[in-house]
Amino acid sequence: MQALRISTDANVSRIDLVEGGRKISDGLRAEIGCQFFDVVSLPDGNGGRIDMWLDDEGMYGVGVNPAASFVARRLAPAVQQFFFGNVVFASSDDEGETIALSDRQVHTILEALAVAACPDPEQRADWVAVAARRFGVASPTRV
Repeated sequence: MQALRISTDANVSRIDLVEGGRKISDGLRAEIGCQFFDVVSLPDGNGGRIDMWLDDEGMYGVGVNPAASFVARRLAPAVQQFFFGNVVFASSDDEGETIALSDRQVHTILEALAVAACPDPEQRADWVAVAARRFGVASPTRV
């Protein structure tokens, strides 16, 4: 199940939450590096949701995750807090079950990161294209 992990040092990785037959909850614990996790649901800009999974106790001993905090603020400007520890981005269906990110949702996350990584707006599209290719994600067609 395709998901993205952003570590506290801003390393972005494509991960499989059910690798080796593990349950989604076990995958989240392993990838976040925690025992208890929580979720923040963010709009994806296309009528769907991107779920940001994080360490429920992260603020008590794990560093701030500036990249994930920036993505959350970019997708939901009302979010003004910092988030701590490694985070995992996935999606969810209408019943609230965790599902894989679509290519468009991966691209949305990468676009948010590009704003932080590239102060020059002209370079952002190139940064996103390179990152998307790295993750094997097709760039959505712009209308």
